[in-house]
Amino acid sequence: MYIAGWLAPLWPFIGICIEVVVLIIIIVIYEKRRSKQLAEEARNEETQRLYVKHFRLGSELQIKI
Repeated sequence: MYIAGWLAPLWPFIGICIEVVVLIIIIVIYEKRRSKQLAEEARNEETQRLYVKHFRLGSELQIKI
């Protein structure tokens, strides 16, 4: 039985390891972008809630006066 080189049996393992590393990098980048978007959406919702609350309170004050 002849083996082309001593690294020949390792190539499938090395290929799988490289695929795993690439997938992990893609997942990390996606999660970072997603967390930024979620934080921005939460900030926008909070701003909108405060904006609406402020104008509701302001209109109630105008009505009471």
